[in-house]
Amino acid sequence: MAAPADHPPATTVDRIAWGLEALAWHGTRIEREERVAWGAPPKLDPKRDAAAHGLWKSILSGDFWSIQPLVERLLVPPARRAFAAGLRARGVPETARRAYISEFSEAFYWTLLGGREGTPGWKDAAVRILEHAGIGPVDALGTHLDAEAWSWLVACPTFSSPSWRTTRAWALPRHPNPLSRAWDLQNRGPTHPELLEFLLDGQVALRLIGTWADPSEIRTGPDRSWNVVLRHRSRTRGRLRALLLETASDSLLHLLALPGLYARTAAAVAGQGWARACAVVHHHQLPAWDSSATPKCSQPPPLCDDFDPEHHRSIRCWMLLTLLRDRWTALEHWTHTGTWLKRPDSGWGRLLNDALPADLCDADGGYNRLQAHLRQHWTDHLHALQPAVAAIADCSKGPAVRVAITPYWEPQVPLPSRMGKGAIQAARQLLHTLDPA
Repeated sequence: MAAPADHPPATTVDRIAWGLEALAWHGTRIEREERVAWGAPPKLDPKRDAAAHGLWKSILSGDFWSIQPLVERLLVPPARRAFAAGLRARGVPETARRAYISEFSEAFYWTLLGGREGTPGWKDAAVRILEHAGIGPVDALGTHLDAEAWSWLVACPTFSSPSWRTTRAWALPRHPNPLSRAWDLQNRGPTHPELLEFLLDGQVALRLIGTWADPSEIRTGPDRSWNVVLRHRSRTRGRLRALLLETASDSLLHLLALPGLYARTAAAVAGQGWARACAVVHHHQLPAWDSSATPKCSQPPPLCDDFDPEHHRSIRCWMLLTLLRDRWTALEHWTHTGTWLKRPDSGWGRLLNDALPADLCDADGGYNRLQAHLRQHWTDHLHALQPAVAAIADCSKGPAVRVAITPYWEPQVPLPSRMGKGAIQAARQLLHTLDPA
């Protein structure tokens, strides 16, 4: 596929056609260079692979002092070459390069060991090896993200920024609010790591479209647009590596089973060397030997604590109240869409504004947390409510309903003053839905 023209056409229709063609071209290039190319098998070297396996086995068992000769012989040369290439590419004068390269070579072993602060270099190298162990680095890293890592991911500043929130809204349109979408990702991510690549593709596509939308924007040539792609994919990979550095432990053992371990390790330390060259240019000095080539990812505050079991009882009691007031359909619609079934509806408004316990509301008085929780746990709550619904359905008259609901009622939820046959009929309809038999 030929590269798109440098600048979009003037007319709207032609601009749309140009944009679709440009997206297709970038998508093909991403697949070729940012996924398939990463999965190419490494060069096998039985002798060096065995040495690299022994080195990693020692590192992962905590034996660091016996590996210095192997590090100096196997790892310093590729790391030094990449470091020197990075300095040269950024125009560092030869005299300064020689001094930096000498200092880098002397400190590399200690950088690999790490200090008391930050992530040790060997762990960063291990995660970089895992990054190259799949068809595409994002998928490869995603397979090692556990539930804890996903809880970090959805709440960390990078992945909860405005642009990523827009991407989530595009990818998960059925979820009515950001919290609901984040919880869905947090719960599905550990078993569906391919979501990461899907979201990143969407993020890159939306960013490219935003770049091209401005007629005065000069970044519309293929090379400039490709730089946008690389910048976003590189930043995302870096944050995923940082997440693994903080949350992965057992995952690092997987590298011992990888073929071509020397070539993979050499590529990993070369990546570290290049990153440190970039840091030299940025800070005008070599980073401290105990600092990590991958910036640390600090644990973010929880996205939002879910409700505890005490709250669950209040939630179910309030759900029961919506049934008694003949607003169950409104509740179900609101849970799954975030919108009112109809407006005006004073009965539904009173259920939200007056009958909902204060500790189920957001700090600002909103309902995003409750709505996201109900969407996530709707089936669980229905199952728990079935005995109460059945008890109401068994009643023959309204006054009997008050007795039937007593075991299920919570003091935080106001008790209806009147309960007629409408409540019984609503319960029977819901019960038929829950248990058609």
